[in-house]
Amino acid sequence: MINSMTGFGRSTRRKAPWEVFAEVSAVNSRFLDLHLHLPRELFYYQQEIRELAKQEVARGKLTIYLSVTREEEGGLGSLRPDQVKALLQEADLVARKHGIENDLRLSHLPSFNNLVSENKKSRDNPELWKLVQVVLKQALREFQQMRRAEGRELLVDFRT
Repeated sequence: MINSMTGFGRSTRRKAPWEVFAEVSAVNSRFLDLHLHLPRELFYYQQEIRELAKQEVARGKLTIYLSVTREEEGGLGSLRPDQVKALLQEADLVARKHGIENDLRLSHLPSFNNLVSENKKSRDNPELWKLVQVVLKQALREFQQMRRAEGRELLVDFRT
């Protein structure tokens, strides 16, 4: 049986507090050429993700896109009061110096990355990794099914 060199697979799953989405696609390439697009939460698992892909795919320019959405129980994180105070003082100083209105609002604060500390500091998250594995394996299975289906169609064309 021949397989197509191109394919596509997708999977998503939610398990509180995460939702993980995976998309796998490939085009023709003589060797295995992996391209990963990962959120920061999964950088720690890059090698494991590569190994999972290598178990399923031997050749092709393979692109794996993973996204993780987390429902926050405690909001965005913890505001850093000392940095918030410094920002507000600086904004007042700049506004007075240039004769402009200081329209900084509380709702603007989360957009300043250095003002919000993350709730979870650990780079290793075994519960999240379990969910990612399930989703990625499913996307890889769908990807392989598509390659087999296209391979059957190619075989018919070759025989014709």
